[in-house]
Amino acid sequence: MRTPLLILLVSISSIIPAATYLPSNPSQTKALLNFKTGTTSTQQTQLNACPPPKSIAVIGAGPAGVASAISLSKAYPSSSITLIDESADPAHYDPLRSYLYLVDFRGQTFINKHLDSSAVKLDDISVAQTDFVLQVLETNSPKPPVSLPIINTNRKTPFWVQRGHLVKLLSNSLPDSVTRCYGNKVSRCEYVAQSDSYVITVSPTSDDFSFLHENEMEKFEADLVIAADGINSFIRENLFDQPTITSRKSPAGKLRFKALQINSNFTAYDDADATPTLQSDPISAYAIRSTKKAYDTKLGMGILPIRTSASALLGLESSSTRPANIITRDDHFIHSESAADATELQRFLEESFPQLAFSGKNSVVAEDELSRFSKSLGTVFPHPQHAKKLIQNSSPNAGIVLVGDSAHAFPPDIGQGVNAALVDVVELEKTLTDPRHQNLASALSNYEKIRLPETKALIKLCATSNPFQYRQTGIISSLRQKLWTANFVLRLLLSKIFGKLFSPNSFYAMQGEFSYVKIMRRCDRTTALLYLPVFALLLSRKIIKQLI
Repeated sequence: MRTPLLILLVSISSIIPAATYLPSNPSQTKALLNFKTGTTSTQQTQLNACPPPKSIAVIGAGPAGVASAISLSKAYPSSSITLIDESADPAHYDPLRSYLYLVDFRGQTFINKHLDSSAVKLDDISVAQTDFVLQVLETNSPKPPVSLPIINTNRKTPFWVQRGHLVKLLSNSLPDSVTRCYGNKVSRCEYVAQSDSYVITVSPTSDDFSFLHENEMEKFEADLVIAADGINSFIRENLFDQPTITSRKSPAGKLRFKALQINSNFTAYDDADATPTLQSDPISAYAIRSTKKAYDTKLGMGILPIRTSASALLGLESSSTRPANIITRDDHFIHSESAADATELQRFLEESFPQLAFSGKNSVVAEDELSRFSKSLGTVFPHPQHAKKLIQNSSPNAGIVLVGDSAHAFPPDIGQGVNAALVDVVELEKTLTDPRHQNLASALSNYEKIRLPETKALIKLCATSNPFQYRQTGIISSLRQKLWTANFVLRLLLSKIFGKLFSPNSFYAMQGEFSYVKIMRRCDRTTALLYLPVFALLLSRKIIKQLI
């Protein structure tokens, strides 16, 4: 958008396919590929995948970290793998991380490959998008429930799953050979040339739980370090060149997220005479509207579907609540000092949502939950960002790689956080076991070559695809939301009329195409074509003026 002429030129060139040559004879094709790698067929066969690392450290036991430990334990059964996380139980229910994932066909690539023998399946603990029903609860009466359209029926059905449940599902597939170093954080990591490995120092996060004191393992060595330690990655910030990240501005960046834990089977309109009581369904989604309209008090709650039987299936403590997401600006009343008082917060919620009860026998929340929520700071959405480098090679046989949020982080606008993380893990396993790489440095460099373009495209998509879904308040935000909606409709109509010449909005296109790079190229080409009449008009006016 900032450089439309450049986009126009690049996009026009992308319309014309580049000529490529590969011999039609398969043996000639193989010979050509061998020539490019400088090897004969015999030598190519003799080349093995890079030697297995003697020891691997995975920092972070979220979905990306646990998935990395699973895949590498299968790829390198003889390697020593240690999984480190600050939490004593990474799958425990944390209100600050009570959000849900939408695991689409990208994320299911890993799950179908590595969890096919699991007794509990993804669809056992989640709600399929095909069963997704959304109902808007206005202040005086509910609207009829609606089903969301499935854009691409050829793709695997996406599933809504709570974060803790997905982590537990993955953790249950960890082999016993993986050492779990939970309740400890990395306090130091440095490369030691003498041993050609990284020396990692860990320390307990609390006095009541210490893996270290039992096993006297304060330091250990690793040839390969997988940094899956999140947006504020210790490994990235301490071992990579500064600045480590680059970001793009997004209207959703810096919004604050808090989750109010409400009853899974809450009721609504209990006190309304004209409207019968509504009994909620845990596998349905709800958008709850507020009476407040002012800039700093307008509010909404979004409730996503959950599978209430998931905890029991996974061996977790059952919960009778589900998260109601509240996403607002930092200057909203909900984050003010007044709302830090539970009584004042309850009054505000009762005024905002008359369709819900916040006290008495039909209260949607427990009394202690209002106290917890009032004191919680929540979390802030980052502007879409990615690491400038995804790897750090200290020697041919010692390196670090970033996966998941440590490599790319963004607001949940397009539901790609966990999916991109699991694709990272799949691609990492592919490159590490590729026989063309003779050492770890070569494999990691190839991983970066594959994933960095995809990561950059993903971050650009996150900044533009669907950033106004949070109903941001303010005149400027409202105007930008209307323009975004008009742009969305225009692109969709043009794609329906002219086919592949025009791409629909990237949020729409993402439901069918796997590659973020391909999606971005198609969207940039459409942007260029939309600018074409404007440039033609300006050019014609200039020519006419010169002729006159």
